[in-house]
Amino acid sequence: MSRRHSKRPGRNSRSKSSSSRKSPSPKQTALQRSVQKLFEDKPDISFRTRDIIMEYARSSAEEKEIRRIINALHSQGLIKRVKGKRFQQIVDETPRAIGRLELTESGAGFVRVPNSHNDIFVSPSKTMGARHGDRVEVAISGQGRFRNPSGRVIKIVERDDTPVVGRFIALPGRGGLVYPDNPRVPGPIQILEAGRRGAKHDDRVQVIVDPHIRTSQGRVVRIFGHIDDTASRFAALLAEAKFPEKFSARALAEADESSLEISDSELATRTDFRELMVFTIDPASAKDFDDAISLKRMADGSYELGVHIADVSWYVAEGGKLDLEARERGTSVYSSHGTSPMLPHSLSSDKCSLVEGEDRRTMSVIMTITPDGEVKNSQPCRSLIRSARRLTYAQAQQLINDGVKKWGEKLPALRKNSIATHVYHLKTLTAVMRRKRFHDGGLNLELPEYEVASDENGDLTILKKEVLESNQLVEECMLAANRSVTEFVNRSRDSNPRVFVYRVHDRPDVERLEALVAQLDSLNVDWPFSRGNLENLRSKQLNDWIESLSEHPLVEILRYLVLRAMA
Repeated sequence: MSRRHSKRPGRNSRSKSSSSRKSPSPKQTALQRSVQKLFEDKPDISFRTRDIIMEYARSSAEEKEIRRIINALHSQGLIKRVKGKRFQQIVDETPRAIGRLELTESGAGFVRVPNSHNDIFVSPSKTMGARHGDRVEVAISGQGRFRNPSGRVIKIVERDDTPVVGRFIALPGRGGLVYPDNPRVPGPIQILEAGRRGAKHDDRVQVIVDPHIRTSQGRVVRIFGHIDDTASRFAALLAEAKFPEKFSARALAEADESSLEISDSELATRTDFRELMVFTIDPASAKDFDDAISLKRMADGSYELGVHIADVSWYVAEGGKLDLEARERGTSVYSSHGTSPMLPHSLSSDKCSLVEGEDRRTMSVIMTITPDGEVKNSQPCRSLIRSARRLTYAQAQQLINDGVKKWGEKLPALRKNSIATHVYHLKTLTAVMRRKRFHDGGLNLELPEYEVASDENGDLTILKKEVLESNQLVEECMLAANRSVTEFVNRSRDSNPRVFVYRVHDRPDVERLEALVAQLDSLNVDWPFSRGNLENLRSKQLNDWIESLSEHPLVEILRYLVLRAMA
């Protein structure tokens, strides 16, 4: 180090800075940063206090300040005393990670780190005041709950700016408090009178929390309505998920530009399936129909199964405004109070909906399937269909239950073949396909599904969905179509390379299987396989075992545990 001062400061300089002990100057704050940076930049070198003083002190006050800084760094555990009255930076070798904090109702949280399978557990006392959704840096200290690594927040990298939805409680003359709907978001959030924006007591509101204030304080940016109004709750859910409720004028214009009319030149590029018996099977509440099925029984006993999907690509240009806004949404959201579609209604409910009796552009996969369920060949193509009938799952199930009986006025025979005959043959074929899929190692991990029903008063009820055989018809057809498209792309990959996303299921992780076995032990459920050879366990073995437990009172829980182990 260079020695800039050969003699110590005199008494006069000390007396001039006596007042600075009470109120450190900006220069001394900079001095603190300089001393700390010296240690951080040269962690392998030790320094004597007098050398640092000679380098940085310009007065006796600064000399004292440097001694205070060094003592503070030492007491904080940032530097250590080494031989010869020297000090050296302590190198923190604790592994660190940066990710998004997700809090639980208890106040504990998990930090989700990009490209990592293991979330980092953070106890309530170690969040350092970070809020749900904040981007944080954590020091990883060991193993926590559920075999996850544990750690502590050491830095809040970025505050989450997602608005919070909650119930506004008015405080006369003092603004009010907002209690968040999301139990993971700590509350209440204080709202000053100036930030109330006309919110009334018991309104459901959206607030922006001030990121610069440690205690939760915010301002109202939107009022949805009274908390008892379920329609306002749906709007609040969309807002909380940052789901755009309206399309831009440009996106709507793009949707309206496209025509349902099909020119002769376009028809020449599509396979015309309008003479096939094509039909849709959907829930009774469905507002749009994006897939349809056709089936022909061949003379040799085989089947020609067609799966037809609305050709959205014809209407949505890649990179266009419609495409970008659909990507932002990612999905359509359905509620008893309405639908927020991924595409404008002119597409989702009309041009891209396979409505009964109307010509529609589709992408089709035509598969030839043997009586024992093997797909012998398949071919995807651009196509044109005209749905002969819109069936609900309940109607299709009634057709299955009644065999090939003609339905008269309810479901009239079309052309020479009735829909009942087609559904009956489809039921026969898909049952064979399903058995073959499980025999080949496909896992049967069906779990119960639930839906929320709303009455005319807006009261909600949670109902367990009834799984009908007609649901499985559609499921098997879609699985077969997806597999056929994957095989088609794979076959053509060498001659026409392209980017393609495969959805695959790796072998189950051994650690997850060990955790599964431990959970089964706690439930007194026998694990019939070798515990020392879990890495060689096959999915068919798991499937057969689950099937053997079909009458077990905990079968739904067991299927869920197996599904978790396979994830």
